[in-house]
Amino acid sequence: MAGYKELVDEYRMQETTSGVTAMRAFYPLTGGGESLPDIGDAFKNPVSGTTFNNCLCITRDREAFFPDPDNRANWSEKIVCNFGTGSVSSDRLATDEEERRFQLGGEIITIDDPINWTWNLQGDPLDQPAFLSNVMGSFTRQRQLGSDAAKETWVTNRLEVYAGCINTAKFEGFREGSVLFQGVSGGGTQYDSQGSKFWLFELSFAFRIIRAAGGEDYAGDLITKDDWLYLWNKDAGGAGQGAWDQPKSGDGKFLYEKKDLTQIFS
Repeated sequence: MAGYKELVDEYRMQETTSGVTAMRAFYPLTGGGESLPDIGDAFKNPVSGTTFNNCLCITRDREAFFPDPDNRANWSEKIVCNFGTGSVSSDRLATDEEERRFQLGGEIITIDDPINWTWNLQGDPLDQPAFLSNVMGSFTRQRQLGSDAAKETWVTNRLEVYAGCINTAKFEGFREGSVLFQGVSGGGTQYDSQGSKFWLFELSFAFRIIRAAGGEDYAGDLITKDDWLYLWNKDAGGAGQGAWDQPKSGDGKFLYEKKDLTQIFS
């Protein structure tokens, strides 16, 4: 009966902090007592007999093999089986759900024709464009999911539901309505040191803080929440005065829907 024989002198195994890699080589031999590992089979140490369930056969390389080196006409095939636990490579995200990465920037609003604005010192009309600057930035958080089924459930019930929404309550230290969930900026399938697959997403959030102060040079009130719902309305407060305002559609809906963004991580 056809079978395989292992080339024991080509057996290799390496254990490191990032996982296990191994190699076993076989050639076909009638009556051979070995079986050829399939792709996805667990690695079995031929010396100790220990099976590493999370160290799987990931490739099988085939090359020419001469059982009798002196008879080059009698050649066969050698199959080299390579095993690994799929340890994280350098181009993958480091796994840390507690990690935060922040960027801080700004948003400039141009008031082209500030007719109703004046200079504070002399009271003269402002006859040049004015600029308003808001605080804007972004930060990321990670979300790890342990299986394909968990990933599909999360995409359906969390990603699709909360992407494009702003926070209905204080979130990550930012005030209500100032954080927008933009979506996923990176990540995907990865493997832990035992070879088990998991999903790791890097989630992107943008924050916006409107620095609008009350006083004689501003017609509106101090803004304390819902920063993403405001736009600069150049016609509010009288011609050329302008003010921050919340536009809404005919059915009463504002620019963004508000949701509890903490649910993204539940």
